[in-house]
Amino acid sequence: MSHTAPLNTQFLSLTLPLAHLGQDPVATVEAALRPWGDPLRWAITQVDEAAGLATVEAVVTTASMSQPSFPPGDTLPKW
Repeated sequence: MSHTAPLNTQFLSLTLPLAHLGQDPVATVEAALRPWGDPLRWAITQVDEAAGLATVEAVVTTASMSQPSFPPGDTLPKW
């Protein structure tokens, strides 16, 4: 019998630069979500063309409730 860790879900809201969504927005959004867990579902819920930003709301799954691990001083992956 194998034992698996329980999965937790977490709701996220991220703001991403439109310029970085480029030719493959799916891959870009999923890469931005990956530090928080495995994307279960996500959607671009708002686009601010004047500011050049897109808001993404997502649900990710994780094996624990830990926060993502970034180098000191970093909060999001470098674009």
